[in-house]
Amino acid sequence: MSGGTIHAVISERVFKKSIEYFRRNYAKKTADKFRLFVLSSSAVVNEESVREEMNRLRGKIKPKDLENLAVVRALGLRYLVSLDRHFESFPEHITPRAFVNLLGLRPAITKY
Repeated sequence: MSGGTIHAVISERVFKKSIEYFRRNYAKKTADKFRLFVLSSSAVVNEESVREEMNRLRGKIKPKDLENLAVVRALGLRYLVSLDRHFESFPEHITPRAFVNLLGLRPAITKY
């Protein structure tokens, strides 16, 4: 958040995995719409640009989560919004429900 504005940032890994999921489970047109939506509304950070931070964090978090935490740290982001429990020990981690509460909004009731 910057000046009351939320800036969505995702790692290249998350972007690719999300696209793979949509291509596997939805029609091509829907997957393409999702891809364009993410590209137009988020900053996708490539792995190479956070390689140095990944090297510093290696061994402190599972390899599959390494790039996500490295993006947050390398860019100096305040929050890593995630349900993934592997991030719980890192101060940047916040659950989606807690983030929505932080914004002064009322979260929807979910099973998570």
